[in-house]
Amino acid sequence: MKSARRDNPVPPAETESLDRVLWILPAALCVGFVVYLEKAWPMENLGFCAVLGLTAFSGILAALIAGREWRARFLSNISRWPILSFIAFALYALARWSVMDVKSAGTEWVCGLLWMSVAIAAGVTVSTLAETSRPGGNENLLLYVRRFFIVIAILSAAHAFYQYFIGWERTLATLNQAGSGLDAGIAHALREKRVSGRLGNPNLFAAQLSMLAVFCVGSLNRRERPACRVSGAAGWLALAAALVLTASRGGMLTFALVTILGLAAAGIAPRNRRPLLCAFLAMATIAPVAAQGLIERIGNITTVRERLFYWDIAARIWGENPIFGGGPGRFALLYSQLKSPMARESQYAHSWLMQTGADLGLIGVVLYSIFWLGIAWMAWRAVRSERFWPLLALVALALNGLFEFTLQWRAFLVPAGLFAGLACGAGPLPASRLACARGIAAALLAACALLAASYISIPWQTAIRYEWVSRESQQDPAQAADALATASLWQPRDSSFVLNEARARMALRQDDLAASLLDRAARLNPYSAAVPAVRARLLIARNQPAGALNQIDKALDLYPSNLAYRMIKARLLISLNRIPEARDILESIERDKLPMYPEDRDDLDKLRVSCGLKPIGRPR
Repeated sequence: MKSARRDNPVPPAETESLDRVLWILPAALCVGFVVYLEKAWPMENLGFCAVLGLTAFSGILAALIAGREWRARFLSNISRWPILSFIAFALYALARWSVMDVKSAGTEWVCGLLWMSVAIAAGVTVSTLAETSRPGGNENLLLYVRRFFIVIAILSAAHAFYQYFIGWERTLATLNQAGSGLDAGIAHALREKRVSGRLGNPNLFAAQLSMLAVFCVGSLNRRERPACRVSGAAGWLALAAALVLTASRGGMLTFALVTILGLAAAGIAPRNRRPLLCAFLAMATIAPVAAQGLIERIGNITTVRERLFYWDIAARIWGENPIFGGGPGRFALLYSQLKSPMARESQYAHSWLMQTGADLGLIGVVLYSIFWLGIAWMAWRAVRSERFWPLLALVALALNGLFEFTLQWRAFLVPAGLFAGLACGAGPLPASRLACARGIAAALLAACALLAASYISIPWQTAIRYEWVSRESQQDPAQAADALATASLWQPRDSSFVLNEARARMALRQDDLAASLLDRAARLNPYSAAVPAVRARLLIARNQPAGALNQIDKALDLYPSNLAYRMIKARLLISLNRIPEARDILESIERDKLPMYPEDRDDLDKLRVSCGLKPIGRPR
């Protein structure tokens, strides 16, 4: 049979036509990748998620029922031991999450891991298609993927320059208008003139730029076309300048590390010293500019201290259940009670290692570490091939994720899965492992079907979408209330839907219904400080300051260092004419050095003046 194939090759014209058809799928995935980074929640990207899910579903189904060649290649690719480790990790996280009493805090991460599994299967499908169509096709496909991301790198850097030099004043003016709806942390970064791209967070944007820098460095070899080499060098320089504008130390460090690794890999190729020397000269040129911003940021140890706070709390939570962890979202549930007064709010441990230990224990740490060590091992083995560059992009995410919350953020989980799947080109699989690989493929197929079924419900889509929109506007609380009520029927154990519906009912002046919803939310999530805080606002609206004071005290018991709750309590004490107690609360805010934004300081000064205290004023 093998000799027959050699004697009857596929005609070149037919092969080229087949390749043209096959390029449509990776092109759609690459374009969807960019859109996904801009709007990272799957409910806002149903088109891309549909393409992703259908690709994975089709590939796995074909691997189960198609011909021997396709099945062998697909099962070989998806059965690499790092991929198996990640699939085991995602399933373990899902199982651990399913037995938790409070599931809402870990829902986002678990769903992200499941989508990453689907993305891996989709990437393997595309990789297998390319390998099956023509020998060497996988290398050719990854070559075009690398070139595509050079273009994306240049566009991302251009957006950073636009945001800094052109759009900043306009955005700041919009921010200063009432009801701008921007997150306080994003607003603070904007006031510091740190570019954040479309991700909204400067540190996450810096991680994206570092990841894209890998593909620019990959173009600096003599085998590449001159136009691509020039584009890669220009893209690398543009990314370096954009990183300075983010003022992200972690991003700069990751950028430097992956650049050095990439240049070392490029230098391995023979007769490739000239671009290597040019790249080092470029780094020497940009280094003084980058160092200025880096030294300025290092001089402010606030963010370093924040990381130590996060990791200390994660270690304490991990110590409570060292083997199995507290379950996905456990860090987010307990952080507000355990954090230092000087630490800022956070839902993440800012390290995939510490987050995994706190939420999933030693079992999760081992499984997840095997995946990332396996990616590094695969990169080492593929250093002379095109598969090296998407693998190095994954290494960049892993390095950045050691001190940032990159790998808890859904925007990067799907791209990470796609890169892992695209880069998994393996040799033939031993017959003894085929049955195991076939079972894994069947499990992934079932997971894809379950994910597809969970997103069919239009009311749930509407509810989740409106929950996101309602963070910026409450112009239609009636629609929000109805959508969130429907969502509660589909997700009866998710307290966030119930709490948001209570807020919407309060806006509609349906106080009795809001009160019953708050009781239900408290039963679903007894760790939530937001529930008694919202109940306090309801009692304030009912002109019951004594009852509101009792509820805000409960909120402070659960979240003792929350600035907003302390200020609410101070207002209530002032309304009850208990000025000395209000003064003590306001002085404790300054004494505990609670982190605050400029607008918070303005409100605090107004309260201090009403209590006879001197205003603090904004720091110079």
